Amino acid sequence: MIRLDAHAWTVGLRTVLVCSGLAFVALGCGNDTKITRLEDPPQAFIDGPTTDDLFRLQGPAIPLAGRVDDSYDLPTDLKATWLLPDGSEIEVEPDAMGAVAFDVPVDDYETGIHTFELFVVDTDGTSGFAQGTFEIQGPLGPPTVQITVPVTESIFPPGTSITFQGTGADLTTPADDLAFEWSSDVDGVFSGAISSDGSTVVVVPELSEGEHFITLTATDADLEQGSDTIMVTIGDDGSGTVEPPEEAQPGDVVFSEMMINPEAVDDEIGEWIELYNTSDYTVDLAGYSFHDDDIDMWILGTIVVPAQEYVVLCADTDPNVNGGVPCDAWFYRDWEGDGLALANTSRLSRLPEYRAVLAARTRSTASASASPSRPSTRSTSRATRYC
Repeated sequence: MIRLDAHAWTVGLRTVLVCSGLAFVALGCGNDTKITRLEDPPQAFIDGPTTDDLFRLQGPAIPLAGRVDDSYDLPTDLKATWLLPDGSEIEVEPDAMGAVAFDVPVDDYETGIHTFELFVVDTDGTSGFAQGTFEIQGPLGPPTVQITVPVTESIFPPGTSITFQGTGADLTTPADDLAFEWSSDVDGVFSGAISSDGSTVVVVPELSEGEHFITLTATDADLEQGSDTIMVTIGDDGSGTVEPPEEAQPGDVVFSEMMINPEAVDDEIGEWIELYNTSDYTVDLAGYSFHDDDIDMWILGTIVVPAQEYVVLCADTDPNVNGGVPCDAWFYRDWEGDGLALANTSRLSRLPEYRAVLAARTRSTASASASPSRPSTRSTSRATRYC
């Protein structure tokens, strides 16, 4: 605003104004002519945070910085207020240059982008404002990683194709953005891993004989790494000759129970299948495939099932996520890609490989089962917790 201290007098039909020593001439017919200032609104400016600034939970406070200005009022005469994302209003006093600041506790907000505003009011009651944003991400820290298949200290015959499965999670990086790497301290990095939504699987055709420390490493968007390591032995571990699993015969391995339509959690993380080895010898399911009405399919890796024992395959192997189900192995759930989704219909899921025939009776309720030669106590307790 422009302030004019004016004095006026009339000369003929013209009015002469003296303003701070300068003379102005205004047309007029009387001696009541005067000039008033324009009431322009005050201005507010956001100096920080900038779009490049990033803040994390459990980190330092977020420094809000701004300026207020007016063409008439002094900065110290202006009233400035920060409007925070949670709706609270914080009044602050501008300094002689109009600068205003406030520190926002970062843990008062969730992760994401938040909007704040700086309001200013002058002595005439006219106001102005400016708007800014800040982004909060999760705390720094490496991903959590777990190798789920096989269990540590597993022993395999020489020449066995082994499937390794694992999961990873991070507080900051989305599961799909984690980078996984499998490796052996003897044979180096494994290639050909398939990873999706925090799960990863790799099939290793053959490992060198001897003891291996297998490591799964996950790297997040901040280049932080987490890992898990298991030990496997290829060949004799000193306890005698390792006998390979025998070839399964039709009826040796059966579906004992399925969860095709869970109620406690979503299908994408809650579906599971339980298999039972009815024979008197160990069976390896590597190379077997699940088919759902020939629409989708999942090929199993190395899953060794001892005689008259059960094995549970889950869409998500984490009991904290899948509804509390303890799992032995993982299958990739994808109804339109390279995986398998259990249909909530009367479709038959089966293993029609020549080495084994798995029979199942399915229905579109919470679970489906086909009783093997002995009752599945594991299945009963699991279904009770789950539904």
